[in-house]
Amino acid sequence: MSSAGSGPGPRHVSWPRAFFLVAGLVGCSVVFYQQRQTVGDALAVLGWGLPVAPLFSALGYVFHTLSWGLLCDGRPAWPRLYAIRLAGEAVNKATPLASLGGEPLKGVLLTEGGVPATVATASVLLSRAVMTVGQCLFVLIGCALATQRLPQQRPALLA
Repeated sequence: MSSAGSGPGPRHVSWPRAFFLVAGLVGCSVVFYQQRQTVGDALAVLGWGLPVAPLFSALGYVFHTLSWGLLCDGRPAWPRLYAIRLAGEAVNKATPLASLGGEPLKGVLLTEGGVPATVATASVLLSRAVMTVGQCLFVLIGCALATQRLPQQRPALLA
């Protein structure tokens, strides 16, 4: 006994989702078509390491999402937060916007997920700031270790 107005209606897809989905598909297909030989060579080099390599990246995303979830006050649920992070990072990697193109998308998707706009904006900005500081520390520690390990008779490498 269902009436004409009962039940879920057609799912509304917001314009940012539709735009980023189409842009991502077009971008990936263009890159793959133009660079298929290079992609094939890279896959051949990885060999059996191919299934293992993404696990390291996924582990980093898990920890980043867990820390980001603390900034979002537990909303939205972790799987959705992880999906939002992946969507934003995909846009960061696919667009030439200094790895910042996906940050507005993260904010929009958080807001759609029930996070207040001020909390969403603050969490995205703080998450990006913490990641940047962490990357800078990583580079500085690497440079310090490299200067200790490089042979002293090659001063040009230290310049």
